[in-house]
Amino acid sequence: MRVNTSDATAVKSPSTGGSLTDVNAVGSGRENLLSAVNAKAALDPVSVSFGAVPSGSGNSSSFNVTLSNLGSGSATFSVSVGSSTGTGVSYSVSPSSLFLSPGQSGTVTVTMSSAKGSSLGGHQATLSVSALSSEVAHAAVFTFIK
Repeated sequence: MRVNTSDATAVKSPSTGGSLTDVNAVGSGRENLLSAVNAKAALDPVSVSFGAVPSGSGNSSSFNVTLSNLGSGSATFSVSVGSSTGTGVSYSVSPSSLFLSPGQSGTVTVTMSSAKGSSLGGHQATLSVSALSSEVAHAAVFTFIK
């Protein structure tokens, strides 16, 4: 839960002062214990890694993530995956929303698609969960094209 509610832009580059976004360097961000105590949702697992994928494979793979409502009321959670870094790898999530009662959990499926000849190296994105237009949880999504 601490990871899903971390401050994703809090870790700064010592050379530029800008926010670091490389999940290999910062994970999902700096812990925010107040946010963790007041968390409305949790993701399990806390990150999604599709591992190493050969560049010429044109591979597609899926990963299930459990979303739990930690709040005291029912809520509709919107789930999305941001754009991937690099070229040739894309991510999607289904379903894009879940209605959950307090204490209830549901499953979303994150799918990674890599085109043949995708750019080599790490590809990353963020799985975001929102309720009432505010982010309530997030997770790093990663694929390494070799």
